[in-house]
Amino acid sequence: MSCDGGARLPEMNDLVARANAASVDALDTHEVQTRLGASDDDRSSPPAAIDMALTYYEKHDGKGLDYFGPMFESEDHAYPVRPADMPVEVTDVWETVAIGATEAIVKSRLHDLCFVIRHGNVGAHARIAIESYLELAERYPSSSDDPTHRLHVAVNATHYIRRALELARLIRDDNLAVRVMGVGVALSRRAIDDPASGAGVVLGLLAPLVEDRDCPPQVDGLLVEARDRYRGDVWNTMSTLGLQLKRSAGDDDSTTALQREEVQALISAANDSEPLPAMLHLQNAAELATSYGLQDLRDEAARKSQELSREDLGLTRHEYSVTLDGERVRALIDNVVNQPTWQRALEELLSWGAPTGRVEENRAVAATIPSIDPLSTAFPSTRIGTDGLLAFTVPGNDPAHLLAEQELRTLQIYGHLWAQALHELGKQWGAIDLDELAAFFGRAGHVPDDVARAIGRSLNRHFAGDPEAAAFTVLPKVERIARELALALGEVVSRPPNSSTPRIYKGLGKLIDILTDRGLDESWYRFIATYLARQDGINLRNDALHGAITDIDEVHSALVLVAVLYLCIGFRIDDGDGTENPDT
Repeated sequence: MSCDGGARLPEMNDLVARANAASVDALDTHEVQTRLGASDDDRSSPPAAIDMALTYYEKHDGKGLDYFGPMFESEDHAYPVRPADMPVEVTDVWETVAIGATEAIVKSRLHDLCFVIRHGNVGAHARIAIESYLELAERYPSSSDDPTHRLHVAVNATHYIRRALELARLIRDDNLAVRVMGVGVALSRRAIDDPASGAGVVLGLLAPLVEDRDCPPQVDGLLVEARDRYRGDVWNTMSTLGLQLKRSAGDDDSTTALQREEVQALISAANDSEPLPAMLHLQNAAELATSYGLQDLRDEAARKSQELSREDLGLTRHEYSVTLDGERVRALIDNVVNQPTWQRALEELLSWGAPTGRVEENRAVAATIPSIDPLSTAFPSTRIGTDGLLAFTVPGNDPAHLLAEQELRTLQIYGHLWAQALHELGKQWGAIDLDELAAFFGRAGHVPDDVARAIGRSLNRHFAGDPEAAAFTVLPKVERIARELALALGEVVSRPPNSSTPRIYKGLGKLIDILTDRGLDESWYRFIATYLARQDGINLRNDALHGAITDIDEVHSALVLVAVLYLCIGFRIDDGDGTENPDT
């Protein structure tokens, strides 16, 4: 854009008059912009410069010179361009109109922009912007009969006070900062006394005062009143307590008392809530108590959460069907079943790859979920475990969580294929000689004979139609084989005992992490981790061996056996010199 820096005075006077007229009783800069109505013919003229100044949005979480942002921004384009990148002929128009303007809303925007871009007398620009922000803030509460108008004025007041105080600190004008805080205290008083104001207004006005290094002493009393006003609302109570905690910094007794009140507020909210939100409150209470070191309250939250059953939560199951290519599925299974020996058949089964699919493909699909289904990733995702208790909560767009979810979908769709293949193998071969099975599972050298025989017995149990017995007897062997592999690679698998603690062995998750560093295929690592060891996956090993799962079907049994089969004969040991064990 190009503006004539030497525009005629009458033209600039007309622009100032237009800006003032557009600003009278306007709620925000967007309304001023609409009224100003810079036409297409104005796009290379001074009115366009003011139009763009009004287009920036205020980044209320932004700081200092990064307060205004373009309305649209991509990697190679922004509209408007960032304030600091505006040509001088545009910023000259901003300053000219700012100096001539009489209405607070246009004055605050233009003087603040001139301050941000360090144009002209930046101290004067900041001071005029502060005075204009205070004038706008003191319009709260609105006398309008329109509730939307009243809300808009109230919320805007919180932003004006925060920005005015920040500008005062940026120019190191302590006297002006004290004045801003005085107005903030007065408006906070009005907001607490105003039955129509919400917590967002009261706390929005108090927050910048609390965060300032010279917080007025009256704020403590206002926070106490706010606590009393919002005592029936847990989230507003927590927000108020958060501000009080900032004020108590350095006073250990007060801090501990407020921390206990925070946790107790969540526990009390759980007592008054339906089961599902109650469980969420209790999870938050337990996490907060743990972070504060309040073990008694952590235990209280844990006990109460344990009292909630899956039936209390009212969860429902939704089932969906997926159609697979029957001919292709039949060909895959036939290629396994029709091998000349059962050994070759099991090897062919491994050639299908990890049951969760190829990690590269899963990662690519997971990366598209936020754009394909933005609503599902906009909120935190909470998993409830098989015991009916909350297992974890993560951001809905967390890449690791989305990857695990994609892997679980793959297992749900294709997991039964492995079960079908093993089922038909069992029908064809029946009970296999235990010596042959032990030789097969132990052939790589890292599986002891007694463990290989135990795995063979589990496979025969599966073939005999007892998947529960097969799964429960083979599940502990997964960790044993992973440990034997790590030992064979010279890795440390346990912490030696001392006078107060016994020897501690690394669990399955840590062991497969070690194996991944030593050559474990990432897709198979993801399968074993997501299916057996990760909290954000199925975590079957933990749930089954701790009694949370008491009935394991043929699909689960087959997948556990596939995991064991891979660790026994599928993982090739890297001997550390770039070669692999030739026996595997």
